[in-house]
Amino acid sequence: MKRAKTKKTLDVRFENRTVPFSLIDAETSIEAWDKKDLKTRAAYFLLNGAPVFAVNETENGRLRLLAAEKDFYAAKVSGATQADVRV
Repeated sequence: MKRAKTKKTLDVRFENRTVPFSLIDAETSIEAWDKKDLKTRAAYFLLNGAPVFAVNETENGRLRLLAAEKDFYAAKVSGATQADVRV
């Protein structure tokens, strides 16, 4: 008798939030990016909307950006005060 294969699935739970940029920490600083390129991306975000950023919560209640740092800084340059994040 053959044993049925069990398929392992990842437990992927997340929560969408809107948080102020001041609560999100990134690995690099804005000075690491080309200002002209950030302004171009910021204009694109003003027309099309900014992406949802992936973050992790830290022990002190702040959020750590996992990817897309260039987009994160471009969204800040666009004048937005809050970001949509997936925790």
